Amino acid sequence: KFEYLRFEKDSWMAKEIQTQTHIAVEVESIDEVLPICDKVLLEPTVVNENCKIAFVLRDGVVLELMEIK
Repeated sequence: KFEYLRFEKDSWMAKEIQTQTHIAVEVESIDEVLPICDKVLLEPTVVNENCKIAFVLRDGVVLELMEIK
């Protein structure tokens, strides 16, 4: 699936999230993946009772980490 994100001019989201294409990756545990990332762009966030996400930068690529229960 494709997701289109649009941001207000004064958005608080990290510039990398706003300006770069990202890849969503399902992971077993976000907390285990964070230490091997170069930069956390959006701290782990609970989306709903079944999903937690975080945005990170790894090797110059923006990744959306998705932990699904």
